[in-house]
Amino acid sequence: MYAEPEIPGCRIEHLLAEGGTAWVYAAKQEALRRPVAVKVVKAGDPGLVERFLLEARLLAAMNHRHVVTIYDVGTLADGRPYLTMERLEGGDLRSRMASRNWQDHEVLDWMRQLASALEAIHRQGVVHRDVKPGNILFRRDGSLVLSDFGIAKHHEIDLDLTQTGTIVGSPAYASPEQVSAAKLDARSDQYSMGVVLAELLLGRNPYRADQYTATLINHLQMPAPQLPVRFVCWQPLLDRLLAKQPEDRFPDMVAVLKALGGMAQGSSGEEPTLVGIPAYRPAGAGVARRRIQISVLVLLFGAVLSLAGVWGYRYWQTTKWLSLAGQRRAQGHLLQPETDNAVYYYRRVLDRNASNALARAGLSAIITDFVGRVHADEAAGQWAWAERDIGHMAEVDRFDPRVARMRSELIQSQQIWAKNHSVKTTGKKEVRSGRHHKHDQTKPSHTRFGSWLKKLF
Repeated sequence: MYAEPEIPGCRIEHLLAEGGTAWVYAAKQEALRRPVAVKVVKAGDPGLVERFLLEARLLAAMNHRHVVTIYDVGTLADGRPYLTMERLEGGDLRSRMASRNWQDHEVLDWMRQLASALEAIHRQGVVHRDVKPGNILFRRDGSLVLSDFGIAKHHEIDLDLTQTGTIVGSPAYASPEQVSAAKLDARSDQYSMGVVLAELLLGRNPYRADQYTATLINHLQMPAPQLPVRFVCWQPLLDRLLAKQPEDRFPDMVAVLKALGGMAQGSSGEEPTLVGIPAYRPAGAGVARRRIQISVLVLLFGAVLSLAGVWGYRYWQTTKWLSLAGQRRAQGHLLQPETDNAVYYYRRVLDRNASNALARAGLSAIITDFVGRVHADEAAGQWAWAERDIGHMAEVDRFDPRVARMRSELIQSQQIWAKNHSVKTTGKKEVRSGRHHKHDQTKPSHTRFGSWLKKLF
């Protein structure tokens, strides 16, 4: 890990959070005595730097109460960029969900504020692509703020910093079009907002499964959850936000705000209740489509059971391979046994369909697993294990840029470790603090004792 950065005009206080691409520090602007958060990109992939600078440009163009405010952007001495933004000290929505420390009327307030933030960024041509509880923060006064635009995309910027055919965003909150690695528009953020709302009202994310692949399949197939009677007034809004087809959702966030405006708090003398608005039905298209989908699924299931349709069999076999791949990954069987491991089953799927988004995402996730192992190996000083795990990454996909990046980081880590421990290895000698030791110079104690006995007798 890098030492705390030196930010001009700021005094770093402590580390707030660490993500996959950046560190966030709590700091104070000394001239204004203002608490700030400083986000510093990690070294490595040049694509991370480009994505980081894009985030800074997008945030700089925003001026909205419910979107995080950026103060400054700059470059450290080692060339890594940083941005300074407002520090949000009211926690995040994830922690409030865990504590269940909120009132019913607060959900309506939060959804209105979140919708307002999304409407503002959509008006600027930006799709957030990672709306989730961890990216929804609060100020001390309780106002909601949308943050982390690290994978956001502007429709007018011809720059796609994600690999074609891969899934962007957090799987548990990804829209069906994100899961399918299809082209996205602002309506994708509506779906993610709907998942956040469902998790608030149910106390759990209905789409999250034990296995990564199963979570993605749930977004593609599972209908919107049915809410308990206490929250039944939210059902029409939730159904539309979580529609599988983007055209069945609201046309834009302005329409979402209008729908939320049609919901009012009940009598103030009791626990607040919400009065819902009639559900919107897009000219029967959604109902007809759902009936067609159910009919098709029934036909496919029948084809699989009877083995009468080649397509049905291939679909069943692909689903089986994906399920086995997820099971083997959960068991830790990433590359072994040779014909019964996660990589093997994902490749079987890709041999049949090279553009299968679930299989490609699965291999990418396995490489991410190995990245974590390499970091653990480096922290323990187990260089041979780290090299072995990097070799495993290359076995999964030698063209993945993370393979070269981890090799480079391993060399740097070894050099830093050697420098810190002042150890240089030459042949069978170790040079430690200027003294020479041969590995076979000192005999075991029991050998020295035997020699002494021979001399004595």
